[in-house]
Amino acid sequence: VGQGARLERCAVFEETQVTPGEVLTEVLAWGPHRVPAPLTGR
Repeated sequence: VGQGARLERCAVFEETQVTPGEVLTEVLAWGPHRVPAPLTGR
Protein backbone atom coordinates (compact mmCIF):
# COMPACT_ATOMS: atom_id res chain seq x y z
CA VAL A 1 0.00 0.00 0.00
CA GLY A 2 1.46 3.35 -1.00
CA GLN A 3 2.17 6.37 1.14
CA GLY A 4 -0.73 8.81 1.38
CA ALA A 5 -3.33 6.16 0.54
CA ARG A 6 -6.72 6.28 2.25
CA LEU A 7 -8.19 2.88 3.08
CA GLU A 8 -11.82 2.56 4.16
CA ARG A 9 -13.55 -0.61 5.38
CA CYS A 10 -10.57 -2.87 4.81
CA ALA A 11 -9.10 -5.94 6.46
CA VAL A 12 -5.43 -6.10 7.47
CA PHE A 13 -4.09 -9.65 7.39
CA GLU A 14 -0.93 -11.15 8.86
CA GLU A 15 2.35 -9.46 7.99
CA THR A 16 0.62 -6.54 6.25
CA GLN A 17 2.81 -3.45 6.18
CA VAL A 18 1.22 -0.01 5.96
CA THR A 19 3.32 3.05 5.20
CA PRO A 20 3.17 6.00 7.63
CA GLY A 21 0.91 8.73 6.30
CA GLU A 22 -1.90 6.42 5.24
CA VAL A 23 -5.36 6.80 6.76
CA LEU A 24 -7.27 3.65 7.70
CA THR A 25 -10.99 3.74 8.48
CA GLU A 26 -13.11 0.84 9.80
CA VAL A 27 -10.25 -1.65 9.76
CA LEU A 28 -10.24 -5.27 10.86
CA ALA A 29 -6.68 -6.21 11.82
CA TRP A 30 -5.23 -9.42 13.22
CA GLY A 31 -1.99 -11.36 13.25
CA PRO A 32 1.52 -9.83 13.42
CA HIS A 33 0.69 -6.84 11.25
CA ARG A 34 2.62 -3.55 11.23
CA VAL A 35 0.22 -0.63 10.95
CA PRO A 36 1.82 2.66 12.08
CA ALA A 37 -0.95 4.71 10.42
CA PRO A 38 -3.74 6.33 12.44
CA LEU A 39 -6.72 4.02 12.86
CA THR A 40 -10.29 5.26 13.21
CA GLY A 41 -13.49 3.30 13.78
CA ARG A 42 -11.65 0.30 15.24
